[in-house]
Amino acid sequence: MRFHPLRLENCEIKPLHPNRRECARYPAEGSAIAITNLAERRLVTTTQLIDASPSGLGLLSPMELPIGGTIQLHFNNSELPGRTGTVVRCHRTEDGYRVGVFCDARVCVA
Repeated sequence: MRFHPLRLENCEIKPLHPNRRECARYPAEGSAIAITNLAERRLVTTTQLIDASPSGLGLLSPMELPIGGTIQLHFNNSELPGRTGTVVRCHRTEDGYRVGVFCDARVCVA
């Protein structure tokens, strides 16, 4: 998995506004296991990373993921999620579903 450098200058992050692209996106490569919970079942699928911004990730999924649903992304077969967030966009493409994820803020403990 590889992320390209992100620049935070002139970037105002506004959560849960799916088409407010106020931060630049940068290409990302790799895959992640995506886990999302529906009312009565859990969806697990392998996704491909497409791009990243300071506030979220763009994924390609073979299945539709519920907008507004919480998602856990596991990188490199880790049992602990590398990122968590909310699905803010999901639309069908020729290759599957293009998914936008607004990532939860990360907290560091010193």
